[in-house]
Amino acid sequence: MRRSVSWVIFSGVFLVSTTIRGSDSAASYQERALQRFKAGDYKGAILDFNVALMFNPRYAPAYEGRGAARAAIRDSEDALEDFNKALEFDPRMAEAYVGRGNIWLTRGNLQKAHDDYERAINLKPRFALAYCNRGLAHKRLREFDTAIEDFGRAILFNRRLFEAYSNRANLLLERGKIDAAIVDLRMAIALRPNEAMLYYNRGVAFEGKGDLTAALHDFNKSMDLMINQASADLPRTPVKKSPSGQALWSLSKSIVLPESSLQPWVYANRGVILLRLRRVREAEKDFEEAIKQDESVRSFIEFQKQKLKDAAVENSTVQ
Repeated sequence: MRRSVSWVIFSGVFLVSTTIRGSDSAASYQERALQRFKAGDYKGAILDFNVALMFNPRYAPAYEGRGAARAAIRDSEDALEDFNKALEFDPRMAEAYVGRGNIWLTRGNLQKAHDDYERAINLKPRFALAYCNRGLAHKRLREFDTAIEDFGRAILFNRRLFEAYSNRANLLLERGKIDAAIVDLRMAIALRPNEAMLYYNRGVAFEGKGDLTAALHDFNKSMDLMINQASADLPRTPVKKSPSGQALWSLSKSIVLPESSLQPWVYANRGVILLRLRRVREAEKDFEEAIKQDESVRSFIEFQKQKLKDAAVENSTVQ
C-alpha cells in the first residue's frame, strides 16, 4: 500500500539567461552590469544598465537585464516595464518573454505567464529555462502531466539545470511517486550539493518511504548548510520572511528559498522523525525552535503528533 506524504515541500527556482548585443559602449556597461548581477549586487547592476541605456536608448539587452535586476529586488512594476521595452526594441528576444512571464507567474496571471513562455520556446525551441518555467505554470494550472513533460524537456536540453530536476521531483513527490522523486533529487544534489532546500525535500521523500535514518540525515544536512550560510552572511541585512511556496527568480543567478522560510520547517520535520525514533526530548527541542521561528508551524506539528498517536492506538488494537 502506497503511503501518502503530508509534509510541506519547498519548490525550486528558475533562471533567465541574458545575451549581450549592441554598441561597444553600451555592451561594456552591460557586461559589468551582468557581473554585478551574478554577484548579487542588483542595485549596482541597475546603475550600469542605466548607463548602457544612456549610450543606446534602444538597447534591448539592457532593458531585459535591468528588468531582471529590478525583479530580483521585487520591483515588479518597473521590471515589467523594462521587459516590455526590451520586446518593443527586439520582439524576438526570448529571454525578455521569460522575464515577463516570471512577473506574471508571481502575480498569479498563469495564462499570461504560460503564453510568454510559449513565445520564448517558439523563438528558441531548445530554450531549457523556458520549458522549466512553463512547467511551473502548468503545475499551478493543475496540468500536472504536462508540467512533468516540460521539466523533462528542460532536462533534455540542459542536463545541468538543477532547477528542472528539483521542480520535477517536487511534483512527483506531491503525487506520491516517491522513488522517482528521490532519483531526481539525487541528480539535483549532485549538481548543487550546497542547496539546503534539496536535502530538505529529499528528507521528506525518505520519510514517505519509511526510511527514517536517511530522512534524519538529510534534515541534519539541510540544517547544517543553513547554519553555515547564516554564519557566512552575518554582516548582511537579514532576509525577511516570505510565504512558503514557489520561489521565483530570474536571470542567471540561482537563489533558494530564504532560510527564514525554510528553517522552521526543517526543525519541525526533523522533530517528527526524532519523535518516531522515540527520541522525545530532542524532538520537543526541535518543535520549540520551529514554533519560536514561525508560529504557523504549530498546527503542522500538532497534526503530526496526533497522527503518530492515532497510529500507535491502531497498532495496539491490532495486536
